[in-house]
Amino acid sequence: MIRPAALLIALALVTPVRGDDQHYAEINGWHFDNWKTDPLSWELFRDTFLGIPPTRDPVAAGFDVLFYDNLYRSELASSGNCYGMAIQSLLMVKNGGHLGFCAPVPQYFGDLVGAGPEDAKIGPTDPRLARVINQMHGHQVNMETLRFFLDRIASGKTRDGNYAYDQLLYYKLREDPTIVSITESTFPADGGHTMVAYDARVESGQKRIFVYDPNRPWPTDSAYYTGKDNVITIDSGGGWSFVMLGPDGPEIWSGTAITGGNILITPLSVAAPLGRVPTSLGIDAATAVLTLFVFAGGGEVEQVTDDSGRRLYQPGTRLPETDPAARLGNVFPWFPSDQDAGGRRLPFSTYFVLGEVDGGLHLELSHTGDEYALRMIGPRGSVELLARGGTERDSLTLADVGGATPRVIFEDRTPRTYDVLLTRESQPGERVRQFRVQGLKLSGYGSSVQLAVTEEGDALEVTAPGEAGIAFDLEVRRQTLYDVATLQGGNISMEKGEVRRVQPDSWIELEAARLETRSSKRPSPPDKRRGGLRRR
Repeated sequence: MIRPAALLIALALVTPVRGDDQHYAEINGWHFDNWKTDPLSWELFRDTFLGIPPTRDPVAAGFDVLFYDNLYRSELASSGNCYGMAIQSLLMVKNGGHLGFCAPVPQYFGDLVGAGPEDAKIGPTDPRLARVINQMHGHQVNMETLRFFLDRIASGKTRDGNYAYDQLLYYKLREDPTIVSITESTFPADGGHTMVAYDARVESGQKRIFVYDPNRPWPTDSAYYTGKDNVITIDSGGGWSFVMLGPDGPEIWSGTAITGGNILITPLSVAAPLGRVPTSLGIDAATAVLTLFVFAGGGEVEQVTDDSGRRLYQPGTRLPETDPAARLGNVFPWFPSDQDAGGRRLPFSTYFVLGEVDGGLHLELSHTGDEYALRMIGPRGSVELLARGGTERDSLTLADVGGATPRVIFEDRTPRTYDVLLTRESQPGERVRQFRVQGLKLSGYGSSVQLAVTEEGDALEVTAPGEAGIAFDLEVRRQTLYDVATLQGGNISMEKGEVRRVQPDSWIELEAARLETRSSKRPSPPDKRRGGLRRR
């Protein structure tokens, strides 16, 4: 039951500001720009999430290091800190202060930051405040926030302005301040922007969400707020529209049921708390998250399916599949909320996987350059690959990447060359084993190959069931807390239809070891029980 006093407060929050009152942005907004930060330090990474080791040790904290290197360090805030600016200001307004910084928010001013004219921004004068905002900015990729995003994407309402409007009012009635995140499109590399959503009401027969935009500080953009231009407008069908401050001036970001970008309301109770990084070893197997990075030179993930045929997108579209029977419900694209007024297209797109997937992920990729790179990172393993040559499309399967038997299956349609690194943690925090395959050439349509780490983690099993033989170079590496040992295996050739198990005769004395191989002509059928993104 909502208390009468709480109801009066909530109603006041959605009551229009009187003309003689100060504007929300004037009394609660920062007096500096949405500045950029690159790189973010390991020390900051450690303070942003729970359970991060004190040093960047690739052995003791291998998969935290991969997450830091590939996402957090140089990509999370290199185009802005809008997410952190929004939630830090809300926390200060709601609680009177947060992490040593007290309300009122506008008492903190800024100085010019940036290496050149294209990067010049007015960032916070106090470096401690800059660090706190950076820290809060990282909360957009903790476990609980990602769970919330997945739930909203699965609902099929991420473009529905009416739903966003109702959600804002819902949380306001519960005295839970909100942020609003919008995207220009459904392509993750286009990124997104986050603002404070402080009010929602109907004006001139139109639903409007009023925002404080970190790209528009009060001292320089007061007319924007007093003129009531700081709104996301919503039409009768739920289509939404916002005038984004782009690199060449204002531009329209919008979304409808069939086109455009997303709009998502997130309450402070979800956005603000400290949580675990998705690749954390402290997360149980049933809820483990794996992170898929696709570096495709402007390309896209066209489709993701599992062994049962469930899919991420509706066929032939970029619309998330909403049919419960057909939806791949635990895979979703992540849209970084980092865009300042300059905006940019990221060189990669990111997808998160929550829990188990039936048989693995089958990816249909498009890319515009001569090569692309892909990484998939899990709590206990990773697969990294570089593909060169071929046409603009590719098909492959990644399975059990975060578990005991990481493997990748190539289903090539055109001649292409791959370099692949499979990493498996043999003993948590103590030993990592790696198999680096280089120069793996596939001849074209009908050729295929599977690379898999055995369940014991002591060997690489290579299967060539296609129409032609294959050849590649192999390097084996062992990392412990004390040393790194490498064995260069030289060139390995295989005939078509052959299955070969390759392993050193000693993992303990690896540098002095020899590679042993066992081969057969008949590839074993895939073991469905060992499929999927499972951790053992």
